[in-house]
Amino acid sequence: MFRTLRTTVGVAIVLAALSGCSSPGSDLPLLSSTGQVTDSYVLGVGDKLRIVLHGGDPGNEHAIAVAANEANNQFVVSDTGTIDAPYVGAVPAAGLTVSQLKQEITTKLADGYVKDPKVGIDVVVFRPFYIVGEVNHPGAYPCTVGARLVSAVALAGGYTYRANETFAVVERKQGDHIVTGRATPDTPIFPDDVIHVPERYY
Repeated sequence: MFRTLRTTVGVAIVLAALSGCSSPGSDLPLLSSTGQVTDSYVLGVGDKLRIVLHGGDPGNEHAIAVAANEANNQFVVSDTGTIDAPYVGAVPAAGLTVSQLKQEITTKLADGYVKDPKVGIDVVVFRPFYIVGEVNHPGAYPCTVGARLVSAVALAGGYTYRANETFAVVERKQGDHIVTGRATPDTPIFPDDVIHVPERYY
């Protein structure tokens, strides 16, 4: 009886010790491994956009002039959440999708300024993600289309020798909320994500 009780207690102690060795965050729900940064992407401060305008009365083909070089038709969402759009001035951009911003600029251009305007908008540089913990160069890095945890770690100089390379903890904005989940090397990374690479415990 005593030997059985002692064995049971011993097993419980070992299991407790092993569970205590798990890296922080190992019990969090797994983040989705699907999706792209461009899916319903909501613009925010720091995003750089390329805006190209076409249109005008056929008798006045210069009603809208397309920028002569790439640098001149790139615009950054400012700290106030606006962009200084060509011909129409400051336009709220933060909180809008690209299609919504396109519609906003098109409406302003068409309001007594130009006939049948055409607006093209692309995100040139997404605002950054942030990575901390067991990487060689923690910090903020520009997010790109198709970015995944493995590429984020590579940008940060790779893992340290102490890192748990099987997962990371990611804090992600979803609307007005922040969700926290576990990311594997193949998990997509989005702008504003905060990645915590945990230490490996033995």
